[in-house]
Amino acid sequence: MTAVSQQHLRQISATYVPEEDRILLRLNTTTDTEYRFWVTRRYLALVWRVGLRILDRFGGPGAAGLGAELAHLTHVEMTRRADTTTPYKEGRQFPLGESPLLLARITHLPRALPNQGLRLEPAQGHGIDINVDEQLTHNLLRLLRDAAARAEWGLDLSVAATSDTPKSGHPRRLH
Repeated sequence: MTAVSQQHLRQISATYVPEEDRILLRLNTTTDTEYRFWVTRRYLALVWRVGLRILDRFGGPGAAGLGAELAHLTHVEMTRRADTTTPYKEGRQFPLGESPLLLARITHLPRALPNQGLRLEPAQGHGIDINVDEQLTHNLLRLLRDAAARAEWGLDLSVAATSDTPKSGHPRRLH
């Protein structure tokens, strides 16, 4: 498993590729190392649930009854600071290969705050572990949500939909 620390990440790109009906997720590091992955509709739903669980750990959308409107405002503020104008710079090294790997598994690796771990893996072979903070998690989710909107996949990718919200859309009540 290749580990990518957050401070070594330079850019992340998520682009919908209609011919594949997949999102091409690319991560470039400060050493010009690039990782390329295919994200399917099914996998994006998994990423979203895990991403919201990670935001919960940071005190995000599902924490302590944070309302949907406040969760949305927090998400907007966190993503507002991202540089979306600099063109993506392709890497020169491809440790997992130049062809994108089809992602199949995602794992939240709980860590001490202010970071969390995220493992992205294909069905077979090596993937990567990424160290993420709250802002990077928000930005990654925003990039994937924007690409999914272009794909017209019809997924509910709201930051207010917490990991404790069942598919019915009603919050789970614990007594």
